[in-house]
Amino acid sequence: MKNTNRLTELELQEKALYDMVQYLPLPELNLQNGNSIKEIVKLAEKRMGLLDFVQDAISANLPTIRAILKDRPELGEAKISNMSWKDNNHDGKPDHPVVGIQACTFERENQVYIVFRGTPKRAWLDNGKALTPDNVEAARRFYQLMAKDIRKSWGVVAAMDYKMKKKLKNYKDKKKLKAMGNLNGIFPPEIYNYTSSMQEEAIWYIEGLKNSPDGSKSIFGIYDKVYVTGHSKGGNEATLATIIYPDLIDICISGSGQGFSPEFVEFIKKILGDEGLAKIQDKIFGFNAKDDYINPIGITVIKEENRIYFDPGIDIKTPIDLLYNHFPQKMINPKTGKIARITEQGKFGKFIGVVSEKLMKMNIKDRADAAIVAMAPFQYIFGGGKPIYIDGDELGIDTLDIKESFFNGIKVLKKVLVESLMEKEGKALIIWLTEEFGYKYPYPKKSYESYSSLDMEYEIKELEQFIQEVLNDLLKEKESKKAIFI
Repeated sequence: MKNTNRLTELELQEKALYDMVQYLPLPELNLQNGNSIKEIVKLAEKRMGLLDFVQDAISANLPTIRAILKDRPELGEAKISNMSWKDNNHDGKPDHPVVGIQACTFERENQVYIVFRGTPKRAWLDNGKALTPDNVEAARRFYQLMAKDIRKSWGVVAAMDYKMKKKLKNYKDKKKLKAMGNLNGIFPPEIYNYTSSMQEEAIWYIEGLKNSPDGSKSIFGIYDKVYVTGHSKGGNEATLATIIYPDLIDICISGSGQGFSPEFVEFIKKILGDEGLAKIQDKIFGFNAKDDYINPIGITVIKEENRIYFDPGIDIKTPIDLLYNHFPQKMINPKTGKIARITEQGKFGKFIGVVSEKLMKMNIKDRADAAIVAMAPFQYIFGGGKPIYIDGDELGIDTLDIKESFFNGIKVLKKVLVESLMEKEGKALIIWLTEEFGYKYPYPKKSYESYSSLDMEYEIKELEQFIQEVLNDLLKEKESKKAIFI
């Protein structure tokens, strides 16, 4: 039966507000439980002109937040609580690493929104790792190299003491050991073989809400309606939370959130069954810009009828401007404060869907290499340093994985992009690029002409040259700030 339970524009507008508030520098504002959004806005305004990253985050989001509050002043009364970056369990450290995950709740009247932020600066690589099962082979190679170095420096006995096999087993089992029985009484510990470190942090954040560390009543027992939402990585984490805790969550709205690995989806289907998963899917919605390039990545669990696309109102002057499709502010009309005009998925969004479909059908090794290579530049350029890690071994394994994945990952990505451009969605994209940018980039036009002549070898060279020129423009125009919203 087709699901007719549609979201209202008011629900989408409220979701967009909380997503954008999450992109303010909340950990820098010294917030307290119970601060209202109106108070958060005032605190943010006082921080303008300080550190660059603080100022950028505020100036990018505050105007649209104000527009929403002007249209719906009552939303300014929503109160923040359960901040993941605070020490809520009083053990002397933040409950969750703010450089890897950021979440909080917004409570208003008889409802609560659980909100996950998009990718924090050190969690870029985690996005790629979530598209495959745990990379046990990378761990094996890491421990073999460690044992070899120890043997060379300290001798055979020291290398034996290193107990490589035990360490490898611990890496395979460490996630399982974190779980006490079945997760939420549904999923066996095996689920952790298919989740990344920060996805697991999202799970444990919900566990903390379910079992409050201070013994107070859980939000799930207080409010009549529980929403979970997030933008980009946060949308993926919100969807994950809904799959695992369907008894606690009424509605999930993923804002341009990516999907999951084929292995994860296969696993949850095995546990839930098709009918059980379908019931959960009825409450999961996607709200994406028409040409967003993140939500098509991975295997989506959002039903087609629950995917809502909006026109972000971008004045596209160069292909680089397509990046704006992923900005959270684009969910809202900045003049009215209401949600952007609803439309259908665009040509670029459909093309990325084809790219993802081809990647997800690849063997795990090639898919993992491509995902790691795609995320590594974001991690080390935009993220400004090493990825988030739970211990030194994980950092070592990730570093080795990036190094070993590079050449094959580039090869796989290049192959998949070119093959995707040969599909009907690729041809439609080339035609659009030719019409829009043929005056600046001659290569789309030449590629389009080669479709008719069937000169595929020539076409591939033209497509590769076009991709390279766009990347060069991206670097020249210093568009790196756009990446903070992914």
